[in-house]
Amino acid sequence: QPNYDTLNLNAWGGVLLCPVGDTPVFATTTTPASCTVPGGGSVAPTPALYNNTPVTIGGTGGDPYQQLSTDHSRGISFEFDLPTGANTYSLSFDRSNHDSTEFLDATLDGIDSYQLSPGSGQQFTTVAAKAQLALLKTVTATVGDYFIGYKSHYSGDGGATFADASQTFNAPRIALTDRANADTSVRFSAGASIAPPYISLLSAPAGLPVPNIPAAPNYYTENINNGQIKPETAFGYDLGIDRRLSSRVTFSGDVYLTNLRNSFLTQTYQDGTYTATQGAAIGQTEPLYITETANLGQSRYEGIEAQLISDPVAGFGYKVQGSLMRAYPYNIPNSLYATTSGPYSTNLAVIPNVNYQPALGIGFNGVGADSGRVPYSQGYGEINYRKGRWYANLGATYFGSNNTYNNPAFAVVNATIRYNVMKNGSIQFSGSNITQAYATPYYDFFAGTPVPLVNGSHGATSGNLGTTEAGNIGPAVYRLIFAVGHIGK
Repeated sequence: QPNYDTLNLNAWGGVLLCPVGDTPVFATTTTPASCTVPGGGSVAPTPALYNNTPVTIGGTGGDPYQQLSTDHSRGISFEFDLPTGANTYSLSFDRSNHDSTEFLDATLDGIDSYQLSPGSGQQFTTVAAKAQLALLKTVTATVGDYFIGYKSHYSGDGGATFADASQTFNAPRIALTDRANADTSVRFSAGASIAPPYISLLSAPAGLPVPNIPAAPNYYTENINNGQIKPETAFGYDLGIDRRLSSRVTFSGDVYLTNLRNSFLTQTYQDGTYTATQGAAIGQTEPLYITETANLGQSRYEGIEAQLISDPVAGFGYKVQGSLMRAYPYNIPNSLYATTSGPYSTNLAVIPNVNYQPALGIGFNGVGADSGRVPYSQGYGEINYRKGRWYANLGATYFGSNNTYNNPAFAVVNATIRYNVMKNGSIQFSGSNITQAYATPYYDFFAGTPVPLVNGSHGATSGNLGTTEAGNIGPAVYRLIFAVGHIGK
């Protein structure tokens, strides 16, 4: 948008406000928030609470914020298949090229440069040999080997110079299926996989450190290039069974184990201070926090999943689904927690043998980008009813402990009732979160379940908990829908 002088909207939550013309000074571990009065002196900010309250936000002066991103891709694919009796053999070649650029003009942050320089790109090549085999009367197999290579062309200085990185990987895979009878299928699979780093992980943006608040920062951040980051690689196993218990009742279950190496880890640590040389924060000196992508040595995913479904043509049915899961790092060296600022200065929420915790917390970081915590358990249960033109269901989704909402274990209840008023038309009434679980319309940035940290909380000399925000589901939502459709010949 070309102008941000005023925005009229509704707001939720609480905030400390300074009088018009004052400069906000944000709280630290030793001093409370305050408002600096023009000409000197300070006053305390006034708390303001909003509950769907109309507000007008202004004062940005129409400073431009423009972002231009472009992505181009091209490729070629070839496959040769040879059926021989009950078996099929395949050989394939795939290659794709991806070129990307991103330019950002954010005046208040002092940014007017390429964040992803022209000329940046990646090429991916896969050569695969596969065979689908009928081993026995009831047993079939799929075996394959994938040779994967990729090349990255990236810049660590905003396009002034470029470097290249390349990696290769071999990924064998096998899958076996035994259809013992018409009602039973047993499955087993094992194989390797690779996830190359995307180009923005390799290319550091051009420009200087960025203030967290344009005109009155209390810290600066800067992304550091790590062009030689390794790809994520994994090898996993899965054993499953599908069983028809009766004409309309089925059961399915799986156990799995996947070992992951070199998972991407966005780490943040303090590296001295920085004084802005341009932008709205010019001349102001505050701590400098460095952010860079690294590789976490070893991680593991393991768990059990199962579901039982009754789906009758008419009458009552049900659905029960659930999983128990562990996703955790292990064999972590102490060097993962150390930076030039000292030991235990980054990656504090990466704890051996503990399920992944929030990737980005208040003054600490864990594993991943935005995925957050991995719950130890989750599930879904439902009862439903069909008769003639009527259909209804009542279901609940369960979020176990260590969930991404940073809240204790809870369930969200939904319900639907539908009536087919004509051949191709229906009227439906549905409700979501009808029991109002965590129904506030806004996040609470400090009320989430704290996470244990490796060596004390950020900014403290003792203690071992990190503060998290409490996520919300939002208020109950009810919908009345009338739908008409036509299926052509």
